[in-house]
Amino acid sequence: MKKKAILIAVLLAFSVSLFSYSSKLEEKLFYCMGHFGATFLYQSYLNIGMVSDTWTHNIYSPDDSKSFLNASLSFLDTSRKLLKELIDFSISKEDRTTFLKMIAIIDNLKGEGDCMLKYMANREQKDLDMYEKYRTQAWAQISKLMDIK
Repeated sequence: MKKKAILIAVLLAFSVSLFSYSSKLEEKLFYCMGHFGATFLYQSYLNIGMVSDTWTHNIYSPDDSKSFLNASLSFLDTSRKLLKELIDFSISKEDRTTFLKMIAIIDNLKGEGDCMLKYMANREQKDLDMYEKYRTQAWAQISKLMDIK
């Protein structure tokens, strides 16, 4: 009987320590996901702006510029899809809120890139104005998310 009690106590202690580790691991993973995600959004903002600037100053060809923008937009599409899937898991309210903010930033970055592609194709002022609107909104969201002053 004493052996059974000790075995049960060891199993319970092991289960509790395993659960605690899993919880800490999940917390660390979500923190890392948020960090890498915010860094990716910041870099995407810079990439879209850089490609737009280099196209404007004829540093990249129109075809290369469009290719670079389409690649960035493709990465954003995939990231948005993955974040939407991640929200379905039982994560904390804080994590869910952060991921929803990241999705909103992606939507603005995609709007920025799409408007620049339209502007490259037709050079209409309305597309350039919308590009600027999305760019400004994306930066406001990114700087808030990353606490950039």
